[in-house]
Amino acid sequence: MDFIRVIIGQLLFLVWLALLIRVVLSWVIALGGGRNDAIVRFNRSIIALTEPMIAPIRRVLPPTGSFDFSVLAAFILIGFLRSAV
Repeated sequence: MDFIRVIIGQLLFLVWLALLIRVVLSWVIALGGGRNDAIVRFNRSIIALTEPMIAPIRRVLPPTGSFDFSVLAAFILIGFLRSAV
């Protein structure tokens, strides 16, 4: 049973890390890093990886303009899940 908890905890950490990379890359691209093709390709890969987790949250949260709270909600949800495991 402890093995399963460790695996689930590690998977949740990897999801958290992917979301953090998504946030940082969005800032890098917004600040002018979008001219680098490698960064843009990596960003598309991270978005493709994390969007299935973010899209359901985005559908539930009301629109707030230019700021997307769905990633913040995902961070909070992952924190709750990690503490439960």
